[in-house]
Amino acid sequence: MKKCQKCKQYKPFEEFHRNKTFADGRAERCKQCRKVDSKKHYDRHNKQIKARMYKYYHNGGKEVAQKRHSKPEVQDMYYTYKQTPEYKRKTQLRIRKPGTKEVNRKYYQTNKLRFRAYAAVAAAIRKGTLKHPKDCKCSMCSKQAVLYHHHSYDKQYWLDIIPLCERCHHKGHNSLIEIPINY
Repeated sequence: MKKCQKCKQYKPFEEFHRNKTFADGRAERCKQCRKVDSKKHYDRHNKQIKARMYKYYHNGGKEVAQKRHSKPEVQDMYYTYKQTPEYKRKTQLRIRKPGTKEVNRKYYQTNKLRFRAYAAVAAAIRKGTLKHPKDCKCSMCSKQAVLYHHHSYDKQYWLDIIPLCERCHHKGHNSLIEIPINY
């Protein structure tokens, strides 16, 4: 089950389009809400959409695609934007510090089983064999869970997990409370 961000109703995963950018592999709006939004957009921009489609189909799709990328005003806009301090700051933030790639690779190598366990849980959530942790209650305090806790990262225990809220998960890792083992 997943909550639609538009209509705020809980619906099965099949009611959402696939989208790899989200953690659960599904879009944030259900298919019905997206259909309504698309219809509204089409109604508002009906003439422009029909004109674009007419040009595309009557010119074999070539001229429209070429014009889209070769408009001088578009090129000027991108050029002027790239000269702004905002763009330069954003690109500088994206530049990695020297040695970051090696550090990340080393961290992955030392924690390979952890990453594979997380991937196995994510795959089980996408398949529907495992509920999303936000649809579960914390096994310690009965609040809404936000993540799953692994007791062991050994392959046989990858799916032996318990849902926990952020607070209980933090307490468990700092040995403030004892998290029950369910295998």
